[in-house]
Amino acid sequence: LNSLSGLLLPAALAVVADEYEREFRAMAFGRLVAAFDVAILAGPLLSSKLTLSGGSVLVCASGAVGLLLAALYGESLPPEQRLSPEDSVVHWRPDVALGILRSTPLFRRLSIIVVASTLPMAGMQ
Repeated sequence: LNSLSGLLLPAALAVVADEYEREFRAMAFGRLVAAFDVAILAGPLLSSKLTLSGGSVLVCASGAVGLLLAALYGESLPPEQRLSPEDSVVHWRPDVALGILRSTPLFRRLSIIVVASTLPMAGMQ
């Protein structure tokens, strides 16, 4: 269940990118990430009050709600902005997309910081 609900943040960020106009996206991204940060901070405090069975029910229920919302939400990108299947193969090149990480010293340093900060969280899960 954790591997499925771990996809919640990227999916939510994609919905924000699709649903909000360009000038309001930064504010929406900030609010979404702030909500996740509050949950990360408050989660351990709230979970210390739960029993093992109560915590399991809460995790399973939130994962089920997330999966249900993902199934019911559907495609959020407007049809006029979608790529045709023929075009999408040409445009998607992970090696080119990740090239931005090597483009400047700033991006190289930031990518190292992001990887280093996520490794402890991966170990905790």
